[in-house]
Amino acid sequence: NPKIVPPHRKKSRPVSESDLPRILEDVEGMYYLLSQKHGLYKGGLALAHCQITNRDPLRFFVTNGGEVIINPVITNHTRHTSKKKEACLSYPNKETIQKDRYNKIEIEYQDLEHDESGFKISDIKEKSLSGVEAQVYQHEIDHFNAVYCFDET
Repeated sequence: NPKIVPPHRKKSRPVSESDLPRILEDVEGMYYLLSQKHGLYKGGLALAHCQITNRDPLRFFVTNGGEVIINPVITNHTRHTSKKKEACLSYPNKETIQKDRYNKIEIEYQDLEHDESGFKISDIKEKSLSGVEAQVYQHEIDHFNAVYCFDET
């Protein structure tokens, strides 16, 4: 079973079809970790792959809603930001902080699809996000670049 590791400052590499076995190997454990208490927090809204492994982190995260978000890129956002309460499972004993986040973002991403032949990585999709969902995606995308919410307070 995977465990949450301290920040190791490795940038995540983009996912390719050859990474599918590794994604499938790690996803179930990541969902489990989201449902567990970590320090001050009863669980999490999302977890980036780089938060569970010191080796070659991949550019994907899972949400507590059951999504696997692969290679997300913010393609557009509002001009203004607002302060949002934020915390991180990589820092289980730090209190929430106020973090500037865009209220609305648009992303391109991939996810997992399943058919009679098994799982595969989808073609590129687009999604508009706002509110907490936009905040969570921005937080996880920061992780891919080895940026943590407590880095800039």
